[in-house]
Amino acid sequence: ASVTTQLNANNARLIDLEPYDLNGVTRFAAVMISNTGADAAGWWWLWGASASQIVNFVSSNPARIIDLDNYFIGATRYYSAVMIQNAGQTAQGWWFYFNVSPDFITNHINTNNSRLVDLEPHSVGIAGTTFDCVMVAGQGEHWWWYHGATDTQVGEAIEQNGARLIDLERYSVPLVGTRYAVVMINNSNDLTTRVGDILRDGSDGFSGLYLKRVNGSVLAYL
Repeated sequence: ASVTTQLNANNARLIDLEPYDLNGVTRFAAVMISNTGADAAGWWWLWGASASQIVNFVSSNPARIIDLDNYFIGATRYYSAVMIQNAGQTAQGWWFYFNVSPDFITNHINTNNSRLVDLEPHSVGIAGTTFDCVMVAGQGEHWWWYHGATDTQVGEAIEQNGARLIDLERYSVPLVGTRYAVVMINNSNDLTTRVGDILRDGSDGFSGLYLKRVNGSVLAYL
């Protein structure tokens, strides 16, 4: 009810929703934007749903998931989804999967010629982690994803790729500790991107570049 009140007060739509358990009661952390002007779109949100209810809703509506989460209230797993109308200027090819391995995700990124926009840990164990994920058709963007990374490794990847985060998920691995699953997209100018590709190709070390015009501006930096 509090989320709905804020949506109405701000004439807004959700872009990210994180449900969690507070003493057996569902609570939310939410991010919303004004649903006006260029950002205006038809949209929906679900919470307290099963995986099959999410699938059925998407099948029955012209909806595309932009945020997918799983969470527990007590011992019961639920799902939430934020969706946008997949038509007109917001239409994209897209796919989503529940409880799949990193290898499955990699294979379907390649098969679908897609990129991840949302990555959510599903089951975490010593043998490995599975994920729920959402991907959209790629348009030649530079982007990267990592799982099982430390906070230091996430920071290093951002700097090495010249990227910005679009999804960050924290989880705990037994006998290992806190780890992160992240999706990031290019945040560099064309020159930095082009030289960065050359430096990263075939290297497992750290690389960088700095190009500045004498008495002028920085042209490239990584």
